[in-house]
Amino acid sequence: MKSVQKIVVCVSVMLLAGLVATGLAAQDQGAKGTKKGKETTMTGCLSKGDTPGTYVLTDHKTGKKVDVTGTPDLEKHAANHTVKITGMKSMDQGKTVFNATKLEHISETCEAMGTKKSSKGAGAADHTK
Repeated sequence: MKSVQKIVVCVSVMLLAGLVATGLAAQDQGAKGTKKGKETTMTGCLSKGDTPGTYVLTDHKTGKKVDVTGTPDLEKHAANHTVKITGMKSMDQGKTVFNATKLEHISETCEAMGTKKSSKGAGAADHTK
């Protein structure tokens, strides 16, 4: 009877060791598979996307448009406000998507690329004669 108990204990220990080794190997592979992206900041004009709940940022530096997801503040500033967003870029179905984790409001208006704001209003008279 003692030899049967020894065999059962030995088999149990080997099975437990095998399960632990398998779990550790799977955990190690999972850690290698998840790649952390680099957090970045973009400034641009935030507007609503084509479908409800989607947003697009037009980058002030490049003029490129990128889909934006993330922070609930997006809706509040999606009326063509200038914002600075912080987060990470990823690819979704061949498109770049920016997942914003932080949003800083810059201005309630957007400036078109390559134009400068004039100090004179559109209807201001020129009194420099």
